[in-house]
Amino acid sequence: PWVSSHVTGSPDPPKPYHVERVYPALEFREPVELMPLADTGRMIILEVTGKLYTFVDDQACDQADVAVDINPLIDNFRRAYGFAVHPDFANNGHIFVAYAGDPVARPNGARLSRFTMTMDSPPTIDPASEEILLTWTSGGHNGCAIRFDSQGLLYFSAGDGARPFPPDEYDVGQDLSDLRATICRIDVDRRDGDLPYAIPADNPFVDVPGARPEIWAFGFRNPWRFTIVPETDQLLCGDVGWELWELVHDVKRGGNYGWSIMEGPQPIRGDIELGPTPIQKPLVAYSHAVGQSITGGHVYRGSAHPELRGAYLYGDYVTGLVWGLRHEGDRVTWNPVIGETGLPIITFAESRDHEVLVVGYDGGIYE
Repeated sequence: PWVSSHVTGSPDPPKPYHVERVYPALEFREPVELMPLADTGRMIILEVTGKLYTFVDDQACDQADVAVDINPLIDNFRRAYGFAVHPDFANNGHIFVAYAGDPVARPNGARLSRFTMTMDSPPTIDPASEEILLTWTSGGHNGCAIRFDSQGLLYFSAGDGARPFPPDEYDVGQDLSDLRATICRIDVDRRDGDLPYAIPADNPFVDVPGARPEIWAFGFRNPWRFTIVPETDQLLCGDVGWELWELVHDVKRGGNYGWSIMEGPQPIRGDIELGPTPIQKPLVAYSHAVGQSITGGHVYRGSAHPELRGAYLYGDYVTGLVWGLRHEGDRVTWNPVIGETGLPIITFAESRDHEVLVVGYDGGIYE
């Protein structure tokens, strides 16, 4: 029998980092992407509803200005997913946006478009400036992150377009004839023939018969957010898992990241043909006992937390946890939970001075 009332032990200490609200007077409706608007002194933010706003990068700012509403540009608009600012924005004003129509599998339902923004105050976008660069089949998982590397090449991600069940219902995870389930790489400053962009000559599948030459890597389920590290062009991607695992990939040229033969370390389907390159293991796989929807982040380059310099910070939409990750090649050397935010973390961003921001789908921005 239990005859004492003594319990020994100690509670888990609080995590070393927490988040604090920034731009407290601003509230957005289901924001999905945020970044500085080049050197304009403004930030730019996209709502899932299709509205793109800019606002003065000042903690006292109490007004965001609509730059454009993308909703009317496509039939049965569903969601806007991501955007990027061209590295030479000061000279060309180019903004790239990914969005999609209704969630049924429609061949041209998802778009990557280029828009031109004015240099007015506040800046605006004429919807008529849209140039559709690429379309692919819409569906349940559309991605889509857009990032530039140090050469000025544009990368974008696309999910497998499927519903949660069955896994990879359109069998695109290993199919290089389809842009779904891939990360692509294109040159938006040149044109190839009738294409409004060019294919970099060193893309890995340019000479593979039947493959889309835009593809840089494949085998992703829903690569919702990735980052390209400025100093090295390393590509780190958070890939939203299916039934058991959430994944961080160190994405290499021509890499195959397994879906839907594998979900991280877990075999899933044996009835589809392996793509042209072998499956790479994820850098990190955390189970659904810990989190249920990964949100890829950024490598920390700020000065407020020097102990985090060079660490990849990523989070989970469902649990609000934030991890810090360091690795040497394929070997993870440090990967603790460093914060418990309680937020639906939809994306991470960098401030102008490279501090990491957390964007909550609740409408707030946090540091």
